[in-house]
Amino acid sequence: MDCVIYQEQTGECEKIDVGQEDGGCHGALDRLAVLKPDEFAWVRMDAPGEDELQRLGEYLKLHPLAIEDAVQAHQRPKQERYGDVLAVAVKTLWFVEQTADVETGEVMIFLGPSFALTVRHWPRGTAVQRLTLSR
Repeated sequence: MDCVIYQEQTGECEKIDVGQEDGGCHGALDRLAVLKPDEFAWVRMDAPGEDELQRLGEYLKLHPLAIEDAVQAHQRPKQERYGDVLAVAVKTLWFVEQTADVETGEVMIFLGPSFALTVRHWPRGTAVQRLTLSR
């Protein structure tokens, strides 16, 4: 997990040390709790566990179905609005030159009034498919 706080007036950014204790959530939640009106947080998670995403989702007031979608992945591209939070699911593709494979993944993006949360599933995660191209 990565967490960065951007300050609107100064343009500065503050990288939050989220460590690995408590799934990394504790440091981010502590800082998000004192987020100022002119600050915007971006939290990035790679294939998070359900507990970790649940804790962060509860704090950010994400809808339970949106949290479930982000944990389970395998979503079709879509957008849904839950109150003042926009949830978007997109597929990712990239070419692996060594094997001529195209790998797929998924990113869930949650945009709220003072935060962006991105949840990424890719080959190290559990929700990745592998396609092989013929030469």
